Formats: sequence, C-alpha cells, structure tokens
Amino acid sequence: MGGRKAAAYQPLLSAPSIDGQDNRSSRYDGRVGGGHRPSNTLSLNFDHTNKDDSEDRYELLVQHTTVSWTLRFLFFLCGVSTFARSEVVLMQTQMYAECFGLGEYFYALASISIFMPGILVQMLQSKFDARLDQHFGTARSATWRIMLAYLALIVLVIMTRVNTNLQSSAPFVYFLLSIMGLGISVSFGTYTQIVSMFPPELHPLFFFGTYAPFFVFAPVNIAVGNLCEKASDPNIARSDANNGVWSLRWDSIDIYYTVGVALSIAGVLSFLGVVRYPKSRLLFDRKDAELRARSHHRFVIPVEQDNLEDSTGAQLNLSVARKAVFDELSLHLRDYLRLLWQESLTQVLVTICSTLLAALYIDFKPTHFENLPTILMYDYYICTSLGVVMTSWLPFRRLFTPSRILILAALRLALVPFAVMAINGIIGTNDYVLLAINSVQMWLAGIIFSLSFSLASDKFRSKPARTRASTIMNVVYYVAMAIGMGVSFALH
Repeated sequence: MGGRKAAAYQPLLSAPSIDGQDNRSSRYDGRVGGGHRPSNTLSLNFDHTNKDDSEDRYELLVQHTTVSWTLRFLFFLCGVSTFARSEVVLMQTQMYAECFGLGEYFYALASISIFMPGILVQMLQSKFDARLDQHFGTARSATWRIMLAYLALIVLVIMTRVNTNLQSSAPFVYFLLSIMGLGISVSFGTYTQIVSMFPPELHPLFFFGTYAPFFVFAPVNIAVGNLCEKASDPNIARSDANNGVWSLRWDSIDIYYTVGVALSIAGVLSFLGVVRYPKSRLLFDRKDAELRARSHHRFVIPVEQDNLEDSTGAQLNLSVARKAVFDELSLHLRDYLRLLWQESLTQVLVTICSTLLAALYIDFKPTHFENLPTILMYDYYICTSLGVVMTSWLPFRRLFTPSRILILAALRLALVPFAVMAINGIIGTNDYVLLAINSVQMWLAGIIFSLSFSLASDKFRSKPARTRASTIMNVVYYVAMAIGMGVSFALH
C-alpha cells in the first residue's frame, strides 16, 4: 500500500448461482482457499473472462508492505494503555491489602475480579462485533467500543468518590475492579481485531505495548514509594490492619494514578490516530466492502497491489488468493475452530504455564537475593517483552511454525512440576539457576504468545475473517487465564 493512491473498487465475482449450475465450487475440505466449500452454502461463479492485466491486480492481502513508524508507535501506545489500568492496581497491592485491610489474598482476588468478566465480553464480541461493524462501519463501531471501555474507567472513579470508605467495603472494591475488567476486555478485544487487519510486523509492537506499563510503573513505584505507610498519629489513620495503623500518602497516590490516567488517554488518542491515518482508512474501507459482500453474496475488492506475500514473505498465487478470500465469506464457527486448533491449544498451554509459574515465584526460598520473587517478576516482564519484539523479525516468523510453537508450549509445561519440586526441596537449585531458567522460558513464552495470535489471523485473507480469528483467540486467551488463575489460587 505504501505510496499508492486509494484504488477504485471493482467487482470480482458474478452473481450467485443458486441452482449450482456452471460453478466451480463443491464441498469444502477445511483449507481456506483450497479444496471445496460446504454443500449448504451458496455457489458462486468465478467470472475471469474479459479481464485485462490491471483488473487482475487485486489487493487481496495487505500483509508484507512497508509499515510507517507512525503506525508502529500508535499501535504501541494502544497496547500500553490496554493494561495500564490493571497495572496501577496490581503493582501497588500494599495499599489495598494493608491500608484497606483487604488481606493477603487481595492480589489473587483482584486478578480474578479484573480478568474473569473478560470471558463473557470476548464471547459477546466474537458473536456481535462483525454485525456492528457491518451496520455502522468498522472504524465508527470500533471507536464507540473504545469510548465505552474508557467510560467504565470514569464510572469507577466516580463510584470511588461516592464511597470513600473502601477499607470496610471489600465486596465494593472487587465490584469496582470488575467494572475496570470489563473496560479492559472491551478495549483489548477491539484493539486486537484492528491489529489483525494490518501487516504482521505490526502485531508484536502492540503486544509489546501490553507489557510496557511495567517498565513505566516500576520506576514510578520506586520514585514515589509506598502509597500507604504506618501512621504514628492514630487521628490520621485510615484503618488498622496487621496489628498496625496505616495511613494513605495522598501526594504519592496523586502522582502514581496521574501516570495511569495519562497512559490511558494516550491510548485513546493513539487509536483515534490509527482510525484517521490514510493507510488505515483504506483497510477499514476494505473490510467494510467485504462485510457488505458477504451479506449480499457478492464480492467487491480494491485494485491496488501487484505482488502479494504472506507473513513469511512467500509469494501468493493471485487466483488462489482470490478464491481464498471468497471462501472465507461463508465460514462458520466450526470451520474457524478446526482451522485454528493448533494456535488455540498453543495459547491455552503458554498462558496457563506462565500464569502458574508467576504465581509460584513467591514460594521460592532465596539463596542469594532476599527479594528473589520481585527479581523473578521483573525478569518475567523483561524477557517476555524481548521475545514478543523478536517476532517482528521475518526469520523468526519463518522458523516458528504453528506446529513448532505448539510443541514448545507443551514442553514448557514440564517446568511447572520442576518448580514445585524445587520449592519443596526435592531438587536442589539456587537463585542464579532459577533466573537463568526463568529468563529463557519467559523469552520463549513471549515468542509463542505473540505468534499464536499472529499466525491465527495470518491463516486468512479477508479482513472479516482475520478479525474473527482474533476474537476467537481472545476468548481462548481469557479462558486460559481463568484456568491458570483458578489453579494457582487453589494451590495457595
């Protein structure tokens, strides 16, 4: 797409042939763009007669074009803003556990409150977002969903001001966190749908952004210190927890949460920038045209790109790609599940394993570093982020195929019993060995996590199919998180 003007839309296929005569489609064999299509779908004629060379240059897949650094930065900020709201809570658990008297289980219960509502949200988005996109237009529909997601954050702030006596209202706190979780899930689902429409080298920038709040809040945490402390004057105390009197440090709280709000606002502005970016608008128009084509059983696509490549840089056959796009218009959920079983299972395994291992950090007995759990958590974010970023490199996408990342995700599970045995002293180890193993396996987790999303959408040519694949992967991701958090909570 780089440097070219928006192309006119041209018809590709003839009107549907209801009686099945003179068509080139029969039964679908499960491969997009290959084999046959379901017998219960409409058969359409492929009319390739009287087409000149220019008509044969259809832009079927904007996969491996040059991506501007502006778009890269905008998607990175979108990723940063996605989980900035949860990080401001989960990286300052002392204020809630001590000042608000919510106890040692606050982190686990807060994580469940924030992320569990996401399962329902992702299922609803998978079912209804395409209809909303078709009715209102992809750009407008996505913008309203993002605004709704951040409206949940505003509601949370207002309700917090209405009920300031949070230390005696644990259910109310978790209810507020659930509202935050709904907003996070809506924005994450919307962002990933939009990201899936773009070339695969953009995907790692977004996913790296989802880990980036850690790199912002970690130094802010150090700079502002704890948000609450034991008070010497009982008159200023907010609660009495752990046999000590605690008070809030409002100057630190103001700084800390101002940073969180700034990141959230940056995400909204970045998304609006993506929507208004000229090259983005071409893709939004392309998806809307394909959605209309699906509803009318006719296909309309823009004339634009000479050479088509997939995410590994391999050349695509135009006629095969053209048929692939058309085949995807009639795919059902069972077809997506069959096509994405490797990526889905990979996402389940890598997410559950990472969640369980992170939950076990607190149980390791330090041999050299007193704050070993904290160091392991820092290592978790740094190495995972590095793995995600490396998937933007083309040789990595060629090396890590769906079957290979599935095998690696399965092998990673062996680390869970290893960690349990190390904690119980069955296997001798030390801090340096643990850090080395943790660094390698979390770096690998970042690669697997990012590629499972990217490879899933890359199996499809049309924009509606790519976004549908992303919503399915979102459901799988949230279900895997639920399983991982449930198991880790039960273990403790």
